[in-house]
Amino acid sequence: AEYMGDNEPPEFTTYSWFAMIFSCGVASGLFFFSVAEPVWHYEPCSFVSKWAGAGSDCRGSADYANRFAQMTDNKRAQEAMNLTLYHWGLHGWVCYAIIGAIMAIMHFRKNLPM
Repeated sequence: AEYMGDNEPPEFTTYSWFAMIFSCGVASGLFFFSVAEPVWHYEPCSFVSKWAGAGSDCRGSADYANRFAQMTDNKRAQEAMNLTLYHWGLHGWVCYAIIGAIMAIMHFRKNLPM
């Protein structure tokens, strides 16, 4: 085992450190993109400019318009939330649940270490 400082063993194992770093990565992505992604999909322009927003030239078939640019504000807001929930909803967490279920079965039924 590696020791740090005054020959004290580490407080957390390598697995625990990995789990904490992974959790922080998922949480920071969730906190940031839970707001940023709906705003990104709602905005009719695909870039930030002084022309972005309601009544801008970014609507329709312009090269820089997003796929929802031609929709009304309410419909665009709903589609932005639908797409965000698609990315961050139930099916996005299924891969974590499958791995967790496999680990639980192997640990509790087969008496294998975590």
